[in-house]
Amino acid sequence: MDVYQVTLICAECRCESKAILSNAVSEALCGACGAKVLKARRFAGVVYVMSHRKVSGVKIGMTRHDVFRRAKQISGTGVPGHFTVMAAFPSSNPMKDERKVHERLVRAHLAKEHFELDPVVAVAKVRSILNREPAFLDRDIEPAVSQLRQEQRQKALGRFAGPDATGVAKPPSPVSQEDLFSRMEPKEIADHASRTPSHSARFISVLFSS
Repeated sequence: MDVYQVTLICAECRCESKAILSNAVSEALCGACGAKVLKARRFAGVVYVMSHRKVSGVKIGMTRHDVFRRAKQISGTGVPGHFTVMAAFPSSNPMKDERKVHERLVRAHLAKEHFELDPVVAVAKVRSILNREPAFLDRDIEPAVSQLRQEQRQKALGRFAGPDATGVAKPPSPVSQEDLFSRMEPKEIADHASRTPSHSARFISVLFSS
């Protein structure tokens, strides 16, 4: 059994807490105030999106092990340099989720895990297909995906509003400004995603390693 010690900052009292995680322990409490500082869930694997600065497109695949180890395995196979893990989507059935994503993205499929997609677009599309928030493992990808989603949201609102008698699109009503994309996922998942600290991405290789 693998055992790990992690250091966390309590959101309630801002004190530093140390927690021991293992296959049997998945929660941790703050030693100072008793608030819950971590709740981990073990998944069977992840669906990942990787990119390479010298290769067009992205790799979209799955692994039941450490996603960074997977990136090392496929790096240097015919192309110098390393693949960068942009995002990883936790999955209880990674093989099924990978197949679902590949089927939906068939028009952009080149070969095996290779897809002719911009990394930001790829992460946004996989998020939409799996209806699941990823762990962003590249510091630049999360704001870029958020910006793309905002642009898509504005376009969708414009289509729903439609033009008025003068041919100018009407401003959306307050009700229609609701996040259309949040409806794709259960409210509890959306709430959880909004509360998840950004540093949780650093533990992705721990939580998904066998």
